[in-house]
Amino acid sequence: MFIVFTISAGLMLTLAIVNNGSSNDNHLVLSQLIIAKGQSPKYTDC
Repeated sequence: MFIVFTISAGLMLTLAIVNNGSSNDNHLVLSQLIIAKGQSPKYTDC
């Protein structure tokens, strides 16, 4: 169990370093759309 945790933590740290701590898509824009419309947007709204 500890080995699985160690491998997953290592992979997450590696991805954070490679991606400079940011994701490839902007979740803030989606959050603002949800707040503005009061519902989840359809795939055509983004």
